[in-house]
Amino acid sequence: MAAVSVVDAFRRDRVGIVSFHVVGFFVLLALVAPLVTALYGKNPTEHYGQNVTGLLSPEGLPLLPNGGISAEHWFGIEPGLGRDVLAQLLYGIRTSLLIAFTSAAVVAVIGVVVGVAVGYLSGLADRAFTFVCNVLLAFPSLLFLLTLGPVIQTRFVAPDENEPAWM
Repeated sequence: MAAVSVVDAFRRDRVGIVSFHVVGFFVLLALVAPLVTALYGKNPTEHYGQNVTGLLSPEGLPLLPNGGISAEHWFGIEPGLGRDVLAQLLYGIRTSLLIAFTSAAVVAVIGVVVGVAVGYLSGLADRAFTFVCNVLLAFPSLLFLLTLGPVIQTRFVAPDENEPAWM
């Protein structure tokens, strides 16, 4: 019986292939965002609604229907400042993917370092780490964070003080 490679197994997974192409499409859009916005003729930081009359009402809302969608602004304009939404989305994809890939890399490095350390120390460290992981995995994260919030607040804020803005 021939061993099935990971690539062959992935090729048979239709949902995985579609997801791979969707992520690839967004990575491609992020890479060519400066080119697309140059061809489109808009940039994400210019305030078109404030610089061009007839785009925003005095209250700051787009005058054209559907958020200001027109041949000039394909996805409309942002209320208030009047920035082009398509240009903002293209550059927002870059930021989101940078954060996603960076956080995945940091978590992978931390996981490898902790795994190697626990594997090297073994014994009591291994049992303690396994216990902590099992406890954390046993609780739903949202419920855990909701119950942990007031506990942390009472530790950092005295009863007669106001809660600081950073908290």
